[in-house]
Amino acid sequence: MLYPDRAKLLDRAQQMVGMRVGEIAERSDMSVPKLRDQQLKGMVGSVIERFLGVEAGNAPHADFPELGVELKTIPVNAAAKPTESTFVATAPLDLLTEQEWQHCSVWKKLQCVLWVPIEADKSIPLVQRRVGRVFLWEPSEEQAALLRDDWEDIMGQMILEGAGSVSAHLGKALQLRPKGTNAAARRVATDVHDAPTRLAPRAFYLRTSFTKQLINTHI
Repeated sequence: MLYPDRAKLLDRAQQMVGMRVGEIAERSDMSVPKLRDQQLKGMVGSVIERFLGVEAGNAPHADFPELGVELKTIPVNAAAKPTESTFVATAPLDLLTEQEWQHCSVWKKLQCVLWVPIEADKSIPLVQRRVGRVFLWEPSEEQAALLRDDWEDIMGQMILEGAGSVSAHLGKALQLRPKGTNAAARRVATDVHDAPTRLAPRAFYLRTSFTKQLINTHI
C-alpha cells in the first residue's frame, strides 16, 4: 500500500488503537491459526504489517521506503513499559571496515519509526491483546548521536576483536546480541586476522531503557 505522506500512514495506523490483534486480522482478511502464544508471537507483526500494507518486512531499507518510515511493534506491560528489546537490523559479519554510519542498515531503519505498542500481559490470549497509542518518532540530534556512538563502539569492537567478543552490555541505547533461537545456525564472518570463520548470526537491538524513554515522551 502506498501512502502520499506520513500523515496518511499515521491516520491508517491510528485506526488500530484499542483494537484486538484478532480483530485487526479479520479486517485484513487474515486468518490467525489456533496455536500457543509462543507460536503466535511472530504473527502479531505479520498482522500489523498486513493491515498497513507492508510488502517486505525484512528488507534492508525502511518498511515504507517511499516515506522513509520503519514499522516496529513493541510489547508493553500495564505500566507502558517495554517487556523486551527491539530488533533493528542484522549485523554485518564481514567487510566491517567498509561500513559507515550514514549508510548502515541501523541508521536507515531508525531515521523515522512508526511505533505500535501491543499489550504484553501473558494472562491475555495473544489474539485478544489490544493495540496502544501509535506514534511516529524521529531521533533528536542527541538521540542520533547516542545511537551513532553505540554503533561505532560496537563496530570498532567487532573489527578489533571479532563479533564474538562483543558483550550485550556494550552500548547505552543499542546492543549486539545473537539473533535467532537456533544455536546451530552459523554465518560466514571475518575474524581479527581477516580469516573467514563461522559465527552465529548477530543483530542490533534497541534496549528497553531507550524505548521506554520514547514511550514516556510520546504516550
